[in-house]
Amino acid sequence: MSGWTSRRVTLFVAVTLVLLIQSESQFAHKYNVIANAIHGPVEGFTIPAYHEAYDKKRINVFLGIPYAKRLTQYGDWRKEFRFRRPERPFWNGIWNATYYRPACPQLPFHIKQTVPGFDRFRDTSEDCLYMNIFAPNKTDERPVLNPPLYPVMVFIHGGGFTMGASNQYPGVFLAERNVVVVTFNYRLNALGFLSTGDNYSPGNYGMWDQQRALEFVKENIQAFRGNPSMITIFGQSTGGASVGLHILSPRSANFFQQAIMMSGSDRCEWTYIPSTDYVKQYAKELGDQLGCPTNDNQRLITCLQVSRSADDIVNASVRVRIKQGTVGNPWGPVVDGAFIGANEAFLPDAPKVMREQGRFQKIRVMGGLVSDEGSFYIPKLSSLESGVSPAQYENIINEFLWDRKIMDMLNTKEALEFQYTYWAQPENYTMIRQELINMMSDYIFGSGMEDALKYQTLYNRTFFYVFDFRSRFDYLPPWRGVAHGQELQYVFGFPYVNATYNSLFGIYPRQEYDIDYSDRNISDYMMNLFTNFSDSGNPTALQYDRKFFRNTTWLEYNVYNHSYLYIGNKSENRINYRQQYFAFWREYFVQLSNRPSYFTTAAPSSQRASAFETATWSLAALAGLLVIITIALFIVICRRRPKDY
Repeated sequence: MSGWTSRRVTLFVAVTLVLLIQSESQFAHKYNVIANAIHGPVEGFTIPAYHEAYDKKRINVFLGIPYAKRLTQYGDWRKEFRFRRPERPFWNGIWNATYYRPACPQLPFHIKQTVPGFDRFRDTSEDCLYMNIFAPNKTDERPVLNPPLYPVMVFIHGGGFTMGASNQYPGVFLAERNVVVVTFNYRLNALGFLSTGDNYSPGNYGMWDQQRALEFVKENIQAFRGNPSMITIFGQSTGGASVGLHILSPRSANFFQQAIMMSGSDRCEWTYIPSTDYVKQYAKELGDQLGCPTNDNQRLITCLQVSRSADDIVNASVRVRIKQGTVGNPWGPVVDGAFIGANEAFLPDAPKVMREQGRFQKIRVMGGLVSDEGSFYIPKLSSLESGVSPAQYENIINEFLWDRKIMDMLNTKEALEFQYTYWAQPENYTMIRQELINMMSDYIFGSGMEDALKYQTLYNRTFFYVFDFRSRFDYLPPWRGVAHGQELQYVFGFPYVNATYNSLFGIYPRQEYDIDYSDRNISDYMMNLFTNFSDSGNPTALQYDRKFFRNTTWLEYNVYNHSYLYIGNKSENRINYRQQYFAFWREYFVQLSNRPSYFTTAAPSSQRASAFETATWSLAALAGLLVIITIALFIVICRRRPKDY
């Protein structure tokens, strides 16, 4: 699930691209620093912090640190690395961590939207398992003998498990608030998630990359002045779902103490591929696309390892289609415990089962949604600007149910239409459009987030937010609302890409959008909530300046009134966010959609209905013609029968 659509993101990632390509002479007030990590010394650079409130602080920046063994260190990396778990890194001498390393192989259209000049062949490589670390470095006239250790925030990027890169998310502005920020790449699409449903390729390589990155942070972060006992992982969209899976996975349990899930959780339906049969079919279809043998999994994997390039595999992986009855895409986490054993697996059982059985970390968790998550997931109709008609709405629901192989189509369709109709004005086109957005938001994101938080709050402090701030300069049409991914620009401090920052880094001038005080205010607010949580486990505990917290104390989420923090032009505690709708998906829809139908199945769309009707009349006409021919033959035979004399 990709949240990258805003031009704001395009500008900010341009900052990171130029950080990658500019020469050192263009960075004023910049000098190199060395951190002595367990795996070897690392050389980065330090820069002044230019946020107004942090004029005496510098930020140490380390880019492109290998957290896993590099391809050049394998004897035959295609067989030893591709479709295998990552191994521990090592290097000799001082590692040069002053520039970004390539992103993992993927199609370029997603990153091109956010990184100007991104080139698929130049800027991607299978040798991509690198991380970036941004750490505060307070300057003082008197050196400190034992400098303080800071809380650590490790970010897992989203992108549907098929796209994304760490250099889209510089942590400099978060690091100004006394936290160490880590971002990293992990393998994507079929290269990161191909599974044959057996030991030849169990899958989950992207998740094992994430786990290896967390282990590296745990072992080495103290060298970067991070506290290994205060690690918070956070992620957005599929990154948020990944965070949820690490909460479940016993293999990740020792590597972090807190978690933040943004617009994604382990209980979202698209988080993992639920069927081993589907996993095997996806592997077979990929092999067919690439001309590899598919009747023997060992030969299939060997062919993909040795005889096909990363570009071949990426190009073929996008042509593999999801099976009817599932959501998401063919490349994602699998329940590998079903075929390699729970002790060796990343995900021993289905998330629902593990949640119900209490098999997850009972840690402090923060989770949240944006108010219009689904506005980019509704069908692209030419009339969206003016709304959605009742006929279009009915067709969309029919297609939605047909794609999910709903058994009781008629009753499920009626239930959905009843639940998501604005009954005050049921024929209002704009309200029908909004109800469609609400339906996609609740189904794809909301119900899964609420379900995961419901389990966490039984054991530890849990916080839930709904982000509903929209910049008055937002280029998106107003009906899109606050769309999936819109909160990221504020969590990472995008509004502080100002003229001073431009001058320091030689980045592109701000031409794409304007900002005002409210944009910076909400960015301060979000960054302080997130860093405060990483520091104390309470987002509003350390209110050293209450203007940054809008004079609001965030109340914990609970199962009685489902408290949450509403974040808009003002912020306040509210209760019971869309509980009736979440319960509909969690309780009623599941039962109703799996119930056998005793009625005529509703057609999936008017087009399909027309096809069914044509086929029915054609068969009826053919049957009538056969009857007529049969009668005619009978008459002819009777007339030609010889008479008895």
